[in-house]
Amino acid sequence: MAGFTGRTAELRKLNDLVTAAQTTGESGVIVLSGGPGVGKSALAVHLGHTLARRFPDGQLHLDLHGFAHAARPMSPAAALRHLLAALGAARTGSDDAEQQSALYRSLTARRRLFILLDNARSVEQVRPLLPGGSSSVIVVTSRYSLAGLAVRDGARRVTLDVMQEEEAISLFSRIVGQPFTAREYPVVRNVVAACARLPLALRIAAARINSAPSPKVAMAEFTECNLFGNLDVPGDEETSLRSVFDWSYRALPADAAQLFRALGTGAGAELTLQDAAELIEAGPRLVRHAMNTLVDANLVHEPLPDHFRMNTLVFAYARQLDSVGHFF
Repeated sequence: MAGFTGRTAELRKLNDLVTAAQTTGESGVIVLSGGPGVGKSALAVHLGHTLARRFPDGQLHLDLHGFAHAARPMSPAAALRHLLAALGAARTGSDDAEQQSALYRSLTARRRLFILLDNARSVEQVRPLLPGGSSSVIVVTSRYSLAGLAVRDGARRVTLDVMQEEEAISLFSRIVGQPFTAREYPVVRNVVAACARLPLALRIAAARINSAPSPKVAMAEFTECNLFGNLDVPGDEETSLRSVFDWSYRALPADAAQLFRALGTGAGAELTLQDAAELIEAGPRLVRHAMNTLVDANLVHEPLPDHFRMNTLVFAYARQLDSVGHFF
């Protein structure tokens, strides 16, 4: 992505995983997961660019449309057709999934490829797309942890969180300009904090401030309560922060969606399992299952057993959703 900034520690860890896959026989499947807007795709694409020389047979990048407004998640069969075409395989006229999978495994068995499977929705969507040999590296980005790929396929997992403050300020500064950031540094820090150091929010805020008739006035707007309205992108609904969060929310099963709405009625972005049970008026055992789903979807984090926290922007989004009473 143009203007990629920061993520030094994460890039180092990913580089180490790739090196281990190429030198010590570790699995070449890497799952890069994280919440909406945290910058998974940008990081994975940047990683591919930095590693281009280590994969002489090329790179493949396929968006699986796991979370999107206009498109349904791509089926494994459709994904295989795209990958086979990218590998130069002639159309056979057959849509037999087993034949396509066998051809794909054969074509990738001895090649050294960097394969980015972006925006995955499920393990079932990804597993048929894993290459036949061990010489390639496959990076899968998803809002879910895709734990099944670790259990059965040996995948190593990296969870991406919000940016460190100084890296977030650097990203913001790259768009608005270093002189402006230096001049307005205290207010810039406030805006970065209001955006919860979330890369997508930072990019939207910086772009809008940079193009505003009065950047200083625009800066003040990004520290006010109606932050989501300011993080819309006119003419590009799919980039607006609210839409990006919507895709994660709409993908939740009913019980997890209901709990997520209830979390928005709580006192703050941090709570215990018992707090969540009281919000939803249900027993902790029932709530635990739904909370596990929210953790897996990277909408909620569990830094300590039975203690949870939400990104402040995710919490603000949950507060705007309608609450419901009975939990099922």
